[in-house]
Amino acid sequence: MHSEGDEIADRPPRNLWIRPVCLAIVAALLPLDWKRVEVTGCNGGPGTVHVKSGWELLAGPPIWLLLVLSALTLFLLWRSVRIDPAWRLFPASLGLLANLAVGFIVLFAATFELFAKPRILWAGWIVLGSAVTLVVEGLIRFSAEIRALIRRRRRAKPPPPS
Repeated sequence: MHSEGDEIADRPPRNLWIRPVCLAIVAALLPLDWKRVEVTGCNGGPGTVHVKSGWELLAGPPIWLLLVLSALTLFLLWRSVRIDPAWRLFPASLGLLANLAVGFIVLFAATFELFAKPRILWAGWIVLGSAVTLVVEGLIRFSAEIRALIRRRRRAKPPPPS
């Protein structure tokens, strides 16, 4: 027999608001300036300064990839609550991978520049914090599903013969 405490422990984490809020923050801050880039001139002379917004940094394929991954991670979050407990590890794993990919895209866009000194502005720091929160949330959900799976397997294992 399963106790009520076992059923509660096998539920997925109930923090369903973290992913949508983090993705909404990233989307809301796209038009703002994320970083200031100083391109140095020849022989150490003064260079030019460019300010880049999230739209400029993610223009082209990265924005479409970000949109697809965001939709995937929200769908997996919605689906993981309604799925059979034996299969909950699958959407948690895919959600973690999608969150890692979104975090990497945002981190790469906000920090990478060749032959220049990027300075991340306040909107960029907020977006980076949101991306890190997405990754941490995915890790927490994934580890909770692993723990629940181990508990279910231990309960299902027959007792050793005496």
